[in-house]
Amino acid sequence: MESDIQRTIQGFETQLKFVNNVYDRVLSGLPVMDGPNEDRNIDEQCGYPDIITLAAYLYLYRRNEIGNRVVNIEPDECWKDFPLVYETEEERETAFEKAIDRLEKKTNLYSYLHRLDRISGIGSFGALFLGFDDGEEFDQPAPGFDEVGPTDERGVANLLYYRVFSEASATVAEFETD
Repeated sequence: MESDIQRTIQGFETQLKFVNNVYDRVLSGLPVMDGPNEDRNIDEQCGYPDIITLAAYLYLYRRNEIGNRVVNIEPDECWKDFPLVYETEEERETAFEKAIDRLEKKTNLYSYLHRLDRISGIGSFGALFLGFDDGEEFDQPAPGFDEVGPTDERGVANLLYYRVFSEASATVAEFETD
């Protein structure tokens, strides 16, 4: 009787070691190996690609319920309740707090941020584009800003719309290295 229990425990320990080995290799990006000498590449035999592209992630998000759920679960839970934005701990509402409330009611900002959060989970990042009525080309800074940041003169423009872009639709032209 005791030997049966010991064999069961040893079998369980062997399975646990295998699962830990697979888990460690998956996390490290190494192929999962099997066989008596660990000479059989499971990923290769199953036809899994060595590098998973953004297009593959996007395909799984759009066509696979599990892939969709994995990407959406955190943003959906995080944005279930809108954030409470405040400038001070005091009870009174500041001009900033009132402006944020007006902006959210007028433009539905938080729903776009929720969408941006979801789309960012498919690749490495997402982008939120803000459209103003300033009459400038899209490659020009918004009123009150230049290429470096805010300017001394106050810009005047109305926010017309938001647009959410995935990594597949937004190209990084340059990385900030400072």
